[in-house]
Amino acid sequence: MNVSAIIMAAGSGSRFGEEKQFKLLKGIALYFYSLNKFLLCENISEIILVVPESRLVEIKKEIANIKKTKKVYVISGGLRRQDSVKNGLLSVSAKSQLVCIHDG
Repeated sequence: MNVSAIIMAAGSGSRFGEEKQFKLLKGIALYFYSLNKFLLCENISEIILVVPESRLVEIKKEIANIKKTKKVYVISGGLRRQDSVKNGLLSVSAKSQLVCIHDG
C-alpha cells in the first residue's frame, strides 16, 4: 500500500509566541524529530513537509543534505491551517492510497 505522510510545520506559533516547530531540542529542530520517525517507518512511501513560505528555501537545503531512502517534498503552507493541509494534499502522489496528517 502506498502511504503518504504530511507533516504540518507551517504554523506561525501565535499562541506559543514563535514558530515552535523550529525550536531546538538537543540541537535539532523539533520538526525533524517527526520527520525522522516517518523516514524510518517502512509503511510510509513519501513525506510532504509543509513549512512557512519564509523558510521554504532554508528547509529545502536542510532536507537535501540528509540521507533518506524515500522522497521528501518540502512545500509552503498557506495563511491558515486548512490552507496548509490543502497544499499538502495537493502534493500527494496519485499512487497514494492513504494519507496521514501529522502536526510537526
